Amino acid sequence: MQLAVDLGLTTTDEGMEKKLDCDGDRQQLHNRLAAEVLRQILEGVAYCHSCGIVHRDIKPANVLVDPKTHTLRMIDFGSACCMSNWSANKLGFKGSAKGPRSILYCAPEEFVDEEHPYAFDLYGVAVTWLRTVLSDDAPHNNINEEDDTDTTSNNDDDVPNLVGLADEDDLFKWRLAVRDFGHNLIAWEEYATLHNSLPHGWDSLFASSRNGIQGLRLLGNMLDYAPSRRISAAEALVGQYLNAGCDADPPPELPPAMPFSIMSHVQRWKKDREVHDGECRLEDLFTRVIAVELLGWPLVGLTLESTASSEKGGVQVKSVVEGSDAAKLELQVEDSLLAIGSIDVENEPLEHVMEILEQWAIDKPVPMLLVRDSD
Repeated sequence: MQLAVDLGLTTTDEGMEKKLDCDGDRQQLHNRLAAEVLRQILEGVAYCHSCGIVHRDIKPANVLVDPKTHTLRMIDFGSACCMSNWSANKLGFKGSAKGPRSILYCAPEEFVDEEHPYAFDLYGVAVTWLRTVLSDDAPHNNINEEDDTDTTSNNDDDVPNLVGLADEDDLFKWRLAVRDFGHNLIAWEEYATLHNSLPHGWDSLFASSRNGIQGLRLLGNMLDYAPSRRISAAEALVGQYLNAGCDADPPPELPPAMPFSIMSHVQRWKKDREVHDGECRLEDLFTRVIAVELLGWPLVGLTLESTASSEKGGVQVKSVVEGSDAAKLELQVEDSLLAIGSIDVENEPLEHVMEILEQWAIDKPVPMLLVRDSD
């Protein structure tokens, strides 16, 4: 709440705080705050990168809040490297002069990649963002205090049961869990959803709307194991999550990774010709999202089928039984499935979607987001 006040998203008025509690708007405010925090951090990083500067130590301690101007400020450039003279001294690469860095927020390559140096900061931005927006207090176990019943899933112990990223111990466990899935956030997120080990607040941030799913896609892009595949800060700012109106200015061109490297120019040439999934899509302006929660698996009154018109995959509603819960929720034939919980399934084949549903706990409601073409 205090961070939202400091960034100018709400006031300290006591009546306003009660209204947020009573009307259920607190979650909406939190989602706005999450987007604003990420936007401001990315704006700072994009500016640094446009000047050829890689910060290399992005973490919460190096992002300050200025309540007077409602802005975030990035500090501590002691580990930064300037690409204009990097080829001479290799600061931030390898050797004794690599400089300090925080392993907890560090990209998996640990050293700046010669051909994709700016990608190093994006991993730190992603981890810092999660630590900031998923830091609500949560119990450090799943024990019901009234009856001492352990509600932790016993299906598999390979991934620790995560309950929050409020402290660095939780964050460290989360990073190990994602690492065990090859830094594939989508694969980890699907597993964690089905095994009740998502961090506290994850569902409410990423599973409550189409915008949340877009945020999850952006997060996965920033956390990609390969630096060459990570989105740039400037590109993220014009993507769907932070640019819902498709009206942001195009990103500035980054300076070459190494001024004297032929490969850096080749990589930049290839990058300029790629179409990133994070770019704004106009068709999003002509669709609406329906959020429903069905009683559980197997789905009653609803059948699904492959989306024949999509080359990427996708699943849509095939039929709705009259009088069923699905009908009461006003689902319609040809509604396209966007997500199950926070699992992004928009482009997944029917077989994969059915695998997810078959692993869903029988007594656990199935939250779904579906996309419908506007009438």
